[in-house]
Amino acid sequence: MLQEKLDDLCVNIIEQLLIELKTNKCKALITYGDLTSKLRYNINPRNLDNPLGVISDYCKEHGMPLLSTIVVNKDTYMPGAGYFKYYFADKSKDEYEVIFKRELTKVREYKHWAQLAELLSIKII
Repeated sequence: MLQEKLDDLCVNIIEQLLIELKTNKCKALITYGDLTSKLRYNINPRNLDNPLGVISDYCKEHGMPLLSTIVVNKDTYMPGAGYFKYYFADKSKDEYEVIFKRELTKVREYKHWAQLAELLSIKII
């Protein structure tokens, strides 16, 4: 079952990201700091890299857009460098903005996030 693969922190992060998507679908973005302030866990925003990677790996493995795309740096309004280096290693920094816009559109337009929420027993507003 899905929950067995994702720990509670990852499920809590997914819950907050899905709420953000539902609430602000056309403009859905959340900073690392804002995300950590909404979690049930006391976690430094700099330590979100691993759980967000686990979440996006899961999404990628199951044909979903990379949900972590909507989590951005408060200064650049783009995901951190690790996101690009891991998922788009063959691309140059010059391509990051184009990649981000493309991936953000995929996340915002994906129509099956409710199925992910249901699998994780997440109740979204």
